[in-house]
Amino acid sequence: MKRWIAILTLLCALVLTGCGRETSVDGTVTAVDYDEDGLVTALTLCTSDGKTEQVELTESTGLFSWVEGTDRADIRPEMTVRVEGERKDGVWQADWVSITGVPEHGAAVLPDGTVVDALHRSWGEKVYQLPDGTQLLRVNDTVWPEDVVVGGVPVNYDDLSPAVQTAVSAYFHDQGVGYDEQAELERAYEAYCADPEQFSAYVVGQNVSPCGASERVIYYETDVTLPVSSGVITGETTVTAFDRETGAVIPAEDLFTCTPEELIAAVLDAAGVTEQPLRREAEAAFRLEYLRLSDTGIDIQYPVGTVPSQEHSWGIFQDYDETILSLIQPWAVPEGNQ
Repeated sequence: MKRWIAILTLLCALVLTGCGRETSVDGTVTAVDYDEDGLVTALTLCTSDGKTEQVELTESTGLFSWVEGTDRADIRPEMTVRVEGERKDGVWQADWVSITGVPEHGAAVLPDGTVVDALHRSWGEKVYQLPDGTQLLRVNDTVWPEDVVVGGVPVNYDDLSPAVQTAVSAYFHDQGVGYDEQAELERAYEAYCADPEQFSAYVVGQNVSPCGASERVIYYETDVTLPVSSGVITGETTVTAFDRETGAVIPAEDLFTCTPEELIAAVLDAAGVTEQPLRREAEAAFRLEYLRLSDTGIDIQYPVGTVPSQEHSWGIFQDYDETILSLIQPWAVPEGNQ
């Protein structure tokens, strides 16, 4: 079952229990009471404004964890939770309790010996923070091919045969993530130390999802979020082609009837990019992994720093025309333009 299906189920339940009224409280668990069977019966919370709230749970109280691997029996002090229910006589009667954060002490050690904790939060986010609560790095949980369904593409993971699913998943898991978590944490700490007043947390993450298909090929794109500086992020996208029958990776050069040099020249010509030095830099920096074939055209995204005259990342989208289509293998053109 896909992650979003579970989330929709929870949201529907919360809407039904809270219909017509706003009845929720968020806080950090400071104490937990149990019955003789070890079932959680009550919580004490500290809210963000320092108030203490008492919460009672019954056997019918629902529980959902936004943090993978935790359930009702795992509720303990220092976790953060959201309570949905009704406040009566100063006590919350919980219809739902959602675990929204789980602490991890000593999650990392910085070069100067500083020990950093992490908080595993909603939506698969892990936040590294200093002892005073300053957030250094937010790591969004990686979304793998088996985790996601994308609307608007002709083929999703579940449409593939089991053998091809295995091959696609194995390829991306073997590739791993496109960033070094410890290195990014250290970069963030260095930026914080240099200017604590202006610092905001760095962000990293990676999503792998289908982006198109033809009769023979399914395309997956890998989107990596990387920090540039405090408060500034960039995205790097690469595309991988797989044979829909075997799951084998199709080399990018096999998708075209020309060389990469001829391809980028034709795309820049069609787009009217003639200004120097941009044209020269775009041709010199071009790599096939920067290119994505969509059902309407060619999308090329250059990472930050690859086109020297551009301060940020630079990209171009060119609609298919007769010339461009002649440079692509007919079987590689995504559905909609065959």
